[in-house]
Amino acid sequence: MSDGTDNHLVLVDLKSSTQAIDGARVERVLELANIATNKNTVPGDKSALTPGGIRMGTPAVTTRGFTEEDCVQIVDFFDRGVTIANNIKSGLESKKLKDFKAALAGGTGDFPELEALANEVAEFSSTFPTIGYSEESMRYPK
Repeated sequence: MSDGTDNHLVLVDLKSSTQAIDGARVERVLELANIATNKNTVPGDKSALTPGGIRMGTPAVTTRGFTEEDCVQIVDFFDRGVTIANNIKSGLESKKLKDFKAALAGGTGDFPELEALANEVAEFSSTFPTIGYSEESMRYPK
């Protein structure tokens, strides 16, 4: 939306993408793929329930030590998630959001592409330290 990260977040206008899907559906798919985002309104939206955008924060990424090259991988994961969301939406008879969410209620199991993405994201992100986490901090005192 702003051609940059003016305030350490990225706001993606999905309505202007070639796939034209709403942020609520993409948010749910990305959530199942282990990618934290938020649906977000963009200029011209008529509903906050099915907004046209997705918001991603960058502080957690930079704090964990991601590089610019790693962010390219994140963009690839994001793009695949948008495509998967669009494919799921296209495969449903109903176009209602509640039916889309119901189709995903069982998790990734019914959608091999989504399950593969979730596994790749988990494997990729596990190579970066989580803030405040260490093997030592997870041990109980003796």
